[in-house]
Amino acid sequence: SKWCNNLVAPMWALAKAALESEVYSGEGVHKFVFIGSYSLPIQPVSMVLHELWSNNQSELCFRSREEWLWQSVKDVNYAIPHADQWAVLNRQDAANFVRGWEKH
Repeated sequence: SKWCNNLVAPMWALAKAALESEVYSGEGVHKFVFIGSYSLPIQPVSMVLHELWSNNQSELCFRSREEWLWQSVKDVNYAIPHADQWAVLNRQDAANFVRGWEKH
């Protein structure tokens, strides 16, 4: 990937490789964490892991609706949400992402 160009393809490749690895035991909570280059951890790793493993939910951070791109096409309004460059996906959502992206 290039700077500011197609951040999804590298995320897809990482998720695909992780899903295909033999590390997964099939038990417990497994998360796929993507962070941007401007992310700075301010909590101890043990606290971050505790939070990640406390549930099996995926987490995405979207900016407020005022920061979304809005477009009208043939009198239909569409919104393109602005998301931050980090995401936490559970195993099922990571697998869905990989399968969905492979169709492109």
